[in-house]
Amino acid sequence: MLDYKFNKDETYLIACTYGSDSMALLHMMLAKDIKPIVCAVNYRVFDESDRDVEDLALYCKEQGLVFELLDCAHLPDDKRLKDGEDWKVWAKKIRYSFFEEIYAKYDAKGLLIAHNQDDLIESFLLSKTGGKENYGYSMVDSYHDMLIIRPLINYTKEDLQEYDFENCVPYSPHIQKHLDETTRNPIRKQVISKLNEIDRDNIISEMMSSRSEQIGIADVVSKDIQNDSELNIRTLIALPNDLFTSTLVAFIQKYSILVSITPSLIKKIRSFCLSPLAVDTMKLAGDSYLIKEYDVLAIGSNIKKLPYNYTLERPGVLKTEQFELDFSSGAEDRGIKESDYPLTIRTALPSDNFIYNGYLIPVHAFYIDFHMPANVQTVWPVFINREGKIVYVPRYRENFIEYHSSKLIIHLDEPK
Repeated sequence: MLDYKFNKDETYLIACTYGSDSMALLHMMLAKDIKPIVCAVNYRVFDESDRDVEDLALYCKEQGLVFELLDCAHLPDDKRLKDGEDWKVWAKKIRYSFFEEIYAKYDAKGLLIAHNQDDLIESFLLSKTGGKENYGYSMVDSYHDMLIIRPLINYTKEDLQEYDFENCVPYSPHIQKHLDETTRNPIRKQVISKLNEIDRDNIISEMMSSRSEQIGIADVVSKDIQNDSELNIRTLIALPNDLFTSTLVAFIQKYSILVSITPSLIKKIRSFCLSPLAVDTMKLAGDSYLIKEYDVLAIGSNIKKLPYNYTLERPGVLKTEQFELDFSSGAEDRGIKESDYPLTIRTALPSDNFIYNGYLIPVHAFYIDFHMPANVQTVWPVFINREGKIVYVPRYRENFIEYHSSKLIIHLDEPK
C-alpha cells in the first residue's frame, strides 16, 4: 500500500501515537523491511496516555525498533504550556521541535506521518472557514530541515482501521477520542465522521478544483516522469513548494540512485533550475548528475558525456573531468586576449555561432565540416568571452598535431 521508494541504507523516523493510523503506517513499513525510529509524545493530558506509551514501547521492543519518547512532564519551564496559550498550537510546536531533534540525532532522511484523507478534508474545510491548519496536499513536502513523507493521504481513516483489523495490528481503541478532544478541530467529529461516500467525493473534487491549475501542472509533470526520462523546467518551477518537492522525489526515485533527498538539496535543485546558465550539470551522488539543457532537466551518469559549464576568471590553470588547460602565460596563440576574461568554457548549444574565416557560421556546422564524431561533439568545448561572444573553438582532426604553445588537452572516452 505504500507508494514510496525507501532506501534501506538510510534512517527514517515515524511519528506514532499508538492510534490506528500511525500503527497501520508502522506495520506497512515493517512489511517492506524498513525499521524506522519510532517517535512518540506523551502530553500527559488523559489517563490512558501512560498505558498507551507502555504498549507502544513494548511493540517496538518486540519488533526490534528504536523508540524515542518525549514525556511532557519533564519539559523545561520555557517549553511548558503558558496561560492563555492555544493547546493545539503548543502541542504541534512541541512535537515538531522534538521530531527535529531526533531527526538530527540519527541523521534521518525522512519523517513519516500518518496523515490520511480525513486530515486533508479537515484542513480544506478549516481553510474555508478561515482556519490555519494545513496538512499539505502532497505525499512529500519539507519542514525546516526535515523531509516530510505522507504515504497514506489517499486512504481514509476507515481504510486504515480495516487494514489494522485484517493484519492484526494493535492500537489504542480510545486514542481517537482523546485526539478529537485535544489535537483535532471539532469539525473532525461534527462533519467528517458523518460524511457518506458521495459527500466525501464531492469535497475531494472541490478540494482538487481549488488547486486545479497547480494539480493540472503536477499531473502533466507526473506523466512526463512515467513516460519519459526528462522534465520540463518551466513546468516544474511553476509548482508550489509541496508539489515541486514531491515531483522531484518521484523523478529521482525513478532511477536507482543512492542519494539523500533533503530540503537543502531541494532548494539547491530549484536554484539550479532557475540559474541563467542554459547548460549545466549538478552532482547528485556518486556518478549521478542532474543535467540542465535549456528548459529540460534530465539525469545522467557519465560525467565525460554530460554538458558542462566552467569559468576561468583570469589566465591560469584549469583541470576538469572533460579537459585540462594551462593559459598561465596567455592564450593569444588561440585568439584569446586578456580582455576576454573571465572566460566561459562549456559545451556548444544548438544556437551557438562564431566567426570563422570571416563568416558567421553555426558551431555544429563547424563540427560537421571537421568530421567530428557525434560522441565527441557532445563534450567538445567552446570558449566565450566576458561579452558572451565565442572567441575560440578548438580544431579537430584525426591525428591532429598540436602546434599551440598554450596547453589544452580534451579528454575523450574513445581515441580520436
